[in-house]
Amino acid sequence: MKKVTKSICVSMSALLIMTSVPVAGFAAEQNANVSFQEVEEAFIKKVDKYVKIDSKTKKFSLSAKAKENLNREELGKAEALIKQANFTVDQHGKDLKIKGNTLVLSEDVKKQSLAAIDTSEYWDYELFWWGYRIYFSDELCEDIRRRAMEVGASGTITAGVLTYLGVPGWAAGIIVGFGVLALAKINRTNEGNGIYLDAFHGTNPSNFHTIKIYPA
Repeated sequence: MKKVTKSICVSMSALLIMTSVPVAGFAAEQNANVSFQEVEEAFIKKVDKYVKIDSKTKKFSLSAKAKENLNREELGKAEALIKQANFTVDQHGKDLKIKGNTLVLSEDVKKQSLAAIDTSEYWDYELFWWGYRIYFSDELCEDIRRRAMEVGASGTITAGVLTYLGVPGWAAGIIVGFGVLALAKINRTNEGNGIYLDAFHGTNPSNFHTIKIYPA
């Protein structure tokens, strides 16, 4: 089992427990996620062109044109999401660097440095204005399955399982916080190259809504 040490010392809730999704309810859950996904992805596409990053503060903001082209509801939602992204920058900005219109881990934080999602990594992530994109390698997916079996939690993924495999506690907290990710879902989604998870900021810095979970 390959472990990659990623030692950013930041604090986020990492003790939430994620339970499995019953097979009978999976179809309904899928349909709900598809609807949510379509709405949010359309919103992201519409707003993305108006988002910029300050080269000094590393914070996200909306351009002046946003007020001209977004309605009041869209503008309010975009501002709320950017506020949550900037909260993360306030907490962990020293560990991040600007890459295009996203923030990734800086070279100084070492082997965690990412030029974007790197599928050669054991796990990886990017911070966007709308939330996070997290990558699990095929190897990590398999290790999660094995570890969950070892601890007798075949349908459950906890922060403890992820941190045991080398994922930092703060990242494990985000991943577990998805609320719909279960071992069975990882197995269904992984086609041999790992998986991506997109998380849309919720109403507070530790709350995320899953946009989608899809094969790498």
